[in-house]
Amino acid sequence: MTPARKRYLSAAETAKLVRQALKDAHPGVKFSVRSRTYAGGASVRVNWTDGPTCREVEATTRLYEGADFDGMTDTKSYHDALLSTEDGAELVSFGADSVSCQRTISDEFRIQIEQEIADFTGEPYNPSKAYHVAASSNTYDGPRGLSHDRQGTTWGSDLLHRLAFSRPVPVGVTR
Repeated sequence: MTPARKRYLSAAETAKLVRQALKDAHPGVKFSVRSRTYAGGASVRVNWTDGPTCREVEATTRLYEGADFDGMTDTKSYHDALLSTEDGAELVSFGADSVSCQRTISDEFRIQIEQEIADFTGEPYNPSKAYHVAASSNTYDGPRGLSHDRQGTTWGSDLLHRLAFSRPVPVGVTR
């Protein structure tokens, strides 16, 4: 039995596949997808404003990472993947070791979150204030995702960050 032929993709080719996968998974969201090569490897960086959370985007992009790094042993290991094409499955080696994601929030969404904090606490939002409030950082499961926390404090800027980055912003929806 002959081993399957493997196609080696460049970082730019990998970025193109990532871009298409994001377009299919999150229609209407404008992503910036850039590849970068450097001594010892390559990477793809994904940026966008509002829209899906980082966790949601990483569920799509992690499929296109060509390597893993083990910090305990200080080793990088490469792995191949099966890529579905019109002609069937193809064995490939992705050209990017990693795909990183960075989401920013719009001023409109930030203002909305600040107002939610102010409404919940009954006082104007202050990023430098210590609040006795906790934010649900895993999912947005309540009207605000906020709860009282009598045992701990959270800085206003951290509270805003946890709320904003734990919830998606539907594309095309006026906030």
